[in-house]
Amino acid sequence: MVVPIGSDIYLILPLIILAVLIGVVSDRLRVSFTSSLLVFGIFLAVLNGYFHFFSVSSIFGQAFSSNIFFGLVLPPILYKGALDLNFKKFRDELIPITFLATIGVIVSIVIVGFVLRVLIGLPLVPALLFGAIISPTDPVGVISFMRRVNVPSGLSTIIEGESLLNDGVAVVAFTTILAYLGGTVETLSGIITSLAQTISVGLVVGVLLGLLYVYAIKYLKDSNGIIALSLVIAYSSFEIAQQLNSSGILAVVVSAIIIGNSVKQRNKEAADLLNGFWSVINYIMLAIVFITMGLFIDPLFITPYILLIVIAFIVVTGARGAVVYIFHKIFLRSFKSSEWSATIALSGIRGAIPLVLALNLPLLIGNTTFQYREPILALTVGVILISLLGQSYAAERYTRTHLSYSVEEIRDATTAGTGGST
Repeated sequence: MVVPIGSDIYLILPLIILAVLIGVVSDRLRVSFTSSLLVFGIFLAVLNGYFHFFSVSSIFGQAFSSNIFFGLVLPPILYKGALDLNFKKFRDELIPITFLATIGVIVSIVIVGFVLRVLIGLPLVPALLFGAIISPTDPVGVISFMRRVNVPSGLSTIIEGESLLNDGVAVVAFTTILAYLGGTVETLSGIITSLAQTISVGLVVGVLLGLLYVYAIKYLKDSNGIIALSLVIAYSSFEIAQQLNSSGILAVVVSAIIIGNSVKQRNKEAADLLNGFWSVINYIMLAIVFITMGLFIDPLFITPYILLIVIAFIVVTGARGAVVYIFHKIFLRSFKSSEWSATIALSGIRGAIPLVLALNLPLLIGNTTFQYREPILALTVGVILISLLGQSYAAERYTRTHLSYSVEEIRDATTAGTGGST
């Protein structure tokens, strides 16, 4: 069978090739790989604006505006991040992770909504809607940032754990506010029930499929089978949870934590193979995410909103800082120092998930055009751009200065210590 030239595979392959080339350049320049991908995507978007090589909306718009993106790209990235989490450390830091991923998101939404209502005159409900979109930290950007620095394990566990779990509250808030705008008023008990279902069912699905994998690999001697089954679990846990109207992200994360820790204890060779396989998949998916995201960041679209975007970014960052400060004051022993608090506040990077939520804003609310869709989308895209390029750089510099040293320096020191031998 002849595959049509417009098949999706012919869109993905060039992205992978470009990612390899960008990776070489970013490594030589010692700059962030993901930021380089994003900048290149923006460059392609600008170039395409002049020469019209392709239609971004027709090629990528449907994927980003539906569960195709969620279901195809996010599970492997989340799976790889959670696979590396140490369950014992995760359990030890459960209080700050839970607080930041639940109450922290709610407080952030409220702060962003009310402050933007005062500062830029955006009506309260649309402002709260924007807060729901932008408040959760993005696991794609956060995990990428954490892989570039070396920080105390407890701190990295808090930051990565929060980013992997906080989508549930944000999505429930997002859908609840949209329902309110559409005239479908949600009761408080309905909101609580929805949130409880989103979290609990996601947890159950993740635990069951994770344990199913652990049981199955007792009878698998073939490493290829062990790896293939992990791929099935990653995608099926996400899809099953989504079909049950719960958090697919939470299901993937929980199953991966169980699998990663179990395989490390039982079979080191299989654990190394799993890590290598998922590292390659993660590399490919990051290329797709960040280049595609860059294609959506049209400078001409966000330019008229540039002042509002700067204000919104300051408010969002301030809300994140306020949440961390509140937690630090309540649970003094959970954050070891003020440097930990500052790093957690700065690590609130926004990325792919807020963009997907914003692109899923409806054109119509009821029978009326949703007039705030464009400004909310512009604010979201602008804040993401500043966060991924500016905030991630600031967070990395601060962390390396106060808590860490770079991955490259670790590698160089190791090489020097062995006399440069391999």
